[in-house]
Amino acid sequence: MDLTRRYVAAFLDLHLRGKRQPLLDKPSLRYPEVAFCSPPATTCR
Repeated sequence: MDLTRRYVAAFLDLHLRGKRQPLLDKPSLRYPEVAFCSPPATTCR
């Protein structure tokens, strides 16, 4: 629940408020289960 809440809040703050969100810059050591992918990438980091 915490992971979902933090990533959704960071996404909304970035895209609706224009506030930079370091959580969305790269994979987090706190949430290793989150993979960063961007189309048309064939691999995620």
